Amino acid sequence: MPEEWHPTNEELEVIKSAWRRVKIPCEKIKAQTTANKNIFQICLTK
Repeated sequence: MPEEWHPTNEELEVIKSAWRRVKIPCEKIKAQTTANKNIFQICLTK
């Protein structure tokens, strides 16, 4: 069985930085998808 990985502080900072770079676009896509879904629902109920 492989040895369990314990990241160093430097590796944790890199991971956190990468996560912040991914998180913001994901939140924007989610907001846009939700807005589009709401628009479709409004159109279908009219």
